[in-house]
Amino acid sequence: MPILSPAILFCLFMQIRKMGFGAGSVRSGMFNIKEVGIKLYADALLNADYGLSEKSVLSLYQEQNEKDIWIGTDGGGLNVFNADTNKFRHIPSTYGEKVASITGVDKNHLLISLFGKGIFFYNKQTEHCTPLVIVNDDINNRLCQQGKTVNLMQKYTGKLSYCFPRVHTVTTGNGKHSPPFI
Repeated sequence: MPILSPAILFCLFMQIRKMGFGAGSVRSGMFNIKEVGIKLYADALLNADYGLSEKSVLSLYQEQNEKDIWIGTDGGGLNVFNADTNKFRHIPSTYGEKVASITGVDKNHLLISLFGKGIFFYNKQTEHCTPLVIVNDDINNRLCQQGKTVNLMQKYTGKLSYCFPRVHTVTTGNGKHSPPFI
């Protein structure tokens, strides 16, 4: 088992009940840490249910009261881990993508940031991504396609925050930004 150092831990996740504590690492996959031990999930064959499509984890997300943990990988796309069954599901439509950030939108959709490509709505039923254009194509290109990560967060229903290079908030539905783009 690899030695855990602060340099390799990239993202952290916690669910008190069954899952315990989870950590995504840059080179060693996903750790599932419970009171009684640690289980390491590394890369596996594409569409195999025993591991990740890529061992470098960039982002983790779980909706409240849900069993599934959404995992963004560095080149392996989006993966889903079910904490009850301890099984993975790889999302083929996202394979090859670097999923830098994940947040919830509603029961059927996630918002994902794909490194160097932009922000996308991900439909959980169809497993397809639809681009989200921020303000207009010019601003969207400056934000999302310059080789920098755009981090996402939805703190309140109807408000999306993203960070590049500072935090901006979009009120979904009317598209108003705070602070405004100039």
